[in-house]
Amino acid sequence: VPTGGTSDYGPEMLHAAAQGLNYECFVYPDSRIPFMVMPDAVKALIQVSEAKRESLKQRVYNVTAFAPSAKEIELEIKKYFPSFNVTYKIHQQRLNIVESWPENTNDSPAQRDWNWKADFNFEDAFKTYLVPAVKRRYEKSACLDNCANS
Repeated sequence: VPTGGTSDYGPEMLHAAAQGLNYECFVYPDSRIPFMVMPDAVKALIQVSEAKRESLKQRVYNVTAFAPSAKEIELEIKKYFPSFNVTYKIHQQRLNIVESWPENTNDSPAQRDWNWKADFNFEDAFKTYLVPAVKRRYEKSACLDNCANS
């Protein structure tokens, strides 16, 4: 669930769409930062902790999965929620933070040293993980609201 963080424009879009709401995005359509779904983040932590010490050539590793633009996120969400609408109204302070971060990261040392590879690419993350989970969340809350009134 998004909590208003600077990188939450993607999750905020998806949650708005699942609720039948439109979304006012605070970054540019071409703004881009790396994203990863939680199962891949957990997988990376487990893999690096279980890697043979002699195979680790550095103390810190980047891991990445995909780095879509805000517009690419919008278009992916529209595959599942076709009536979803996004407008872009820049919030300069939040945009400045996003723009201070890298657009992508190099995880080739992790690939080399402990065979890191994300299980979810951009499309699969939405299709098999994000959209089903968010739909279930709002179907449950809709049922709770409607069931309580029946």
